[in-house]
Amino acid sequence: MIRIKIFLYHLDVSKGFSLIEIVLVLAIIISISTIGYLSLGKFSKSQNLTYSYTNLLNDLNEAKSNTLSQVKSSKCTAVQTLVGYEIAVSNSSIPNYYTTKVVCATNPSDSTTHTKTQVKKVTLPNNITINMSPTSSLIFFIPDGTPSVSYSATLKSGTQSVSLGVDEQGVILH
Repeated sequence: MIRIKIFLYHLDVSKGFSLIEIVLVLAIIISISTIGYLSLGKFSKSQNLTYSYTNLLNDLNEAKSNTLSQVKSSKCTAVQTLVGYEIAVSNSSIPNYYTTKVVCATNPSDSTTHTKTQVKKVTLPNNITINMSPTSSLIFFIPDGTPSVSYSATLKSGTQSVSLGVDEQGVILH
């Protein structure tokens, strides 16, 4: 028992942490937090780009599928026939968006009788831009789902970009 008391008596027991130790620990925590925050922002932009790309790809597939299936929207009147479905991009406003429209006509061979009615509007996240080439819209035509021209779209977020396209046969390339 005496040995334990002597041993405890000789220990230099510290009552707390020094100011330098506390500042050092706080500096390490702040550094790790900053790196994590910056990485999260980069990851978030990447995810927004992937999400937007997937949505556009799905909407192109849906427009083509509806055209091939000749799904006539309730937006077409009884006297109109389905011409196809259109994906149109608006680059003139921020945020960018694209729409899916049903194209109907009383005389499908006469483009002046075509009416386009919006079925769906998709607004892109703030940091995403979309560019379509050669025009800002693409129509899948009945009966075979082919577009009027081959088409490509590029989605950008900062320095990252992804592209997809539709060839002359209506095949969606990604």
